[in-house]
Amino acid sequence: TVEGISGKHRVRVWCIDEMHTNPYALSLRENIGSKPTADQIERMREEGSLKPVNEYDQNFDIDKDVKIELTNNALALIEIE
Repeated sequence: TVEGISGKHRVRVWCIDEMHTNPYALSLRENIGSKPTADQIERMREEGSLKPVNEYDQNFDIDKDVKIELTNNALALIEIE
């Protein structure tokens, strides 16, 4: 529950977990070996860049709860703009 905010705002959820922002997990999923190609290196760099996993508008006058689903060992940042 978010307190002290009213009206419509943009919500962004940033996450680091097994499936998001994790180049090591990507290398395991795609079986990238010890000598990755230039394309594989670029994909791992992109995977390591923090980006929102969810982004939406929410009216906090109606609903003050920000709903997120986390996996084990996940770290999330919720940004309300």
